[in-house]
Amino acid sequence: MNPKPNNNYLFYKQPFVWITLSFIVGIFCASTFTLLQEVIPIQITTFSALAIAYFLTKKKNGVHFLILVCTGFFMLGGIHVSYNSTLNNASDKFHLYQKGDVLAIRVTDTGSSRKEWKKMTGTLLEIVKNDTVIPINEPLLLFLQDKNKIIESGDVILVASDLSLLKNNGNPGEFDAANYWQKKGISRLTFIGKDTYKIVEKAPENWLRNTINRTRNYLSQALKNNIQGVELTIAQALILGDKSLLEQETKNSFSNTGAMHVLAVSGLHVGIIMQLLLFLLSRFSKFISKKYAVLLVVFLLWAYALITGLSPSVVRAVFMFSILYVAQVSGKQYNSMNVLFFTAFCLLLMQPATLFDIGFQLSFLAMVGIFLFYPTVEKSIYFPNKLLQTIWSGTAIGISAQLMTTPISLYYFHQFPNYFMLTNIGLMATSGVILGLGLFIFSISWWHFLANLTGIVLTFILFATYYFIEWVENLPGGVAQGFELPFELVVSITVLIVCLFTITRYKVVTALLFTLGLVFVSIVVYMRYENLTKEEIVVYNARQVIVTIRKNDQLFCFYDCKKSDFPKVQFALDSYLKLHPGKVHYFPLSQKNWHIQSEKLAIQTTKMASNFVVSLNNKKYLIYRNDYSNPHELLESKQLTVIGMPWIEGKVDHSLNDGAYMAGI
Repeated sequence: MNPKPNNNYLFYKQPFVWITLSFIVGIFCASTFTLLQEVIPIQITTFSALAIAYFLTKKKNGVHFLILVCTGFFMLGGIHVSYNSTLNNASDKFHLYQKGDVLAIRVTDTGSSRKEWKKMTGTLLEIVKNDTVIPINEPLLLFLQDKNKIIESGDVILVASDLSLLKNNGNPGEFDAANYWQKKGISRLTFIGKDTYKIVEKAPENWLRNTINRTRNYLSQALKNNIQGVELTIAQALILGDKSLLEQETKNSFSNTGAMHVLAVSGLHVGIIMQLLLFLLSRFSKFISKKYAVLLVVFLLWAYALITGLSPSVVRAVFMFSILYVAQVSGKQYNSMNVLFFTAFCLLLMQPATLFDIGFQLSFLAMVGIFLFYPTVEKSIYFPNKLLQTIWSGTAIGISAQLMTTPISLYYFHQFPNYFMLTNIGLMATSGVILGLGLFIFSISWWHFLANLTGIVLTFILFATYYFIEWVENLPGGVAQGFELPFELVVSITVLIVCLFTITRYKVVTALLFTLGLVFVSIVVYMRYENLTKEEIVVYNARQVIVTIRKNDQLFCFYDCKKSDFPKVQFALDSYLKLHPGKVHYFPLSQKNWHIQSEKLAIQTTKMASNFVVSLNNKKYLIYRNDYSNPHELLESKQLTVIGMPWIEGKVDHSLNDGAYMAGI
């Protein structure tokens, strides 16, 4: 007689929730703690012992079975990482490289940037040393000057440029790029100028890739023919997922209002397009059955995913919707949460590095939030008016997604959009119309009059949307900045939020969870208060001299660079301001010596040859650039700190090559 499933643990109802969570933890632990990859035989032995004990014991209940399954898939995640080349750096052969060697690189992804210097990924095939060729086959990051756009994915190039370790600049608030790329198995990068490479092998003709490129270019041109200006850049991003034309100011506006997900093609876009297509096909129910209509929509969604670049969030959404609707049409029973986790399991099984993609994390957590929290949030308020209830239902979806994604968003972006609910209400009214009109332009682009007329309407809606975004951004207190959460706290808060909505049977447990929530909130508030009140001097690790002094909420920035490089100064400060917001005052060091005096702050800058001295109250800082004398002899001061630029070695108190210099004042 077969044992009955123990529904207390919900394994048989949602098996892939347990399987995928265990698999995710296994991938994360194995890729973070490489020691686990070395003890896989011990893990397998332990698991085998547990399995034998389970089948021999008479206590075959849900608890034992659940532990056995979770342990097995945890180990499978670790084994998967260990034997996957993109996350396993055990075979790292980069130490064989010496300066002056020629590199043979196959370009794997050219990205969508329209800039002259493009960020790409590739595989280092060989290192050429004189007459010796050493096979390598390791992934790396490329910054390649491709002004004429001749490099394509699959091309093999010979490169005469230096190979270096990928590491962060160590500036406050900057994105942890080194960790991000290392999780994807990439630990080296190279900068390739237009005169330092040669194409030795063009990618073979690929019918699918050529078709996708031609289709993407055709759709992009259809938008360009009917929309102009900022509205065109927003349409390209919102409809086709191409953000390369967007100005940084536009990106900041959408980010500060909690609308960045609209510019990144994701589950929202897939869901809207799916509903539009199903609605359209339902008008032709006499000619096409529901079954074939759904199959056609699934096919078109996968085509859309290919055209927009197959980002993990889009693949997750299309894959999940495909399973849901095929199951619905076939009459099979399904559980939405189980399908979501099954989708994640399949994606991670194909590529475990997907776990560390920020888009995948945000998309996946948003869907978990909607499935878990939406029923409770939506029922919390009822409006007799049908229109208001519809608006509230849409808002409840946004709140549910935001609840689950807020901790990880604070971890990556250090800010929270206070008016995200207002933004979602506005976008709920326009995003579907924008996508619908965009698809309509694609279908009738050959009919120039109607396409132009549709473009005028779409331009007006895009203008109104962007105007609304800017209005929300300029509301008082629109963005709360200064958040800096450790990863452990992010995980703890996320688990707590889930528990608060799912464990409601016991009042004592609920009270304990709320108490723990107050503790976590207090920790976050205290850490933010420390960031908001921090007073310090920072010398940035950059090719230009950048010094900031923060006092109260005022930020004094002293810089020395070419006019064309000033955006790099602003970019460095943008990252800092997310942690320590304030009003910025810029002072170019090349123009004159500056003297700033207030009640508790005295700043004076002095140029000495090619070096700069910053006097702050009673202490002096020498920014040492390229004088060959002893820097301590340049300025006789007991309170002198010598800070060397990244290319300076020795004779300094702090080298910027080791990261930014930071000291309290």
